[in-house]
Amino acid sequence: MASMEPQKADENILKQAEDQKRQKEELHAKILRLEKDLDMKQKLELEIKQLQGKLNVLKHMKDDDEDAEVY
Repeated sequence: MASMEPQKADENILKQAEDQKRQKEELHAKILRLEKDLDMKQKLELEIKQLQGKLNVLKHMKDDDEDAEVY
């Protein structure tokens, strides 16, 4: 009976180690997924800024054309 307790403790330690390893792998996968999502979000934000810049240029060009027609 006494020899079973250390064996049971060893099994519990192994189970905890396996659980921690699995959790670590899951967290690592989540970090990679979040980094990928962040990268995509930043690319989209950059594209929005670029398109807003182009839109502003087009608005100014239109304003310049309208001013030229008035004269």
